[in-house]
Amino acid sequence: MTNTEPLRIELESIGCGWTRVHFRGRVLLERAHDPEHNACRALFALGHSGLLTSKWCGSTIDAMRLDIEAGALRTADGSPYKPFDVERLRSSRGGPKTSVRVGQRASANASPARTPVP
Repeated sequence: MTNTEPLRIELESIGCGWTRVHFRGRVLLERAHDPEHNACRALFALGHSGLLTSKWCGSTIDAMRLDIEAGALRTADGSPYKPFDVERLRSSRGGPKTSVRVGQRASANASPARTPVP
């Protein structure tokens, strides 16, 4: 749904660089490091489009204004958004780790178990 009136989010600092995002009196995002762009992605997924404005709790001045569709495709530094891809990460690391049983040597290069000297 395209809005002629900008959608408004309110930002609340919750410490250590994290921000809680409120939209229409409810929490939209519990924790975000990049609140405006993450809010754009969340609102776009809910079917919203158009202009988004953000402001910090207690402020009367807008912190940022951006287009929801454009904001959903970008990160804070302006680079394209790349969602976390678990499968790509696994394949780059050589697959899932194998477990080693107790008493079994982990690899051929592992040192033998030390025995106490009487």
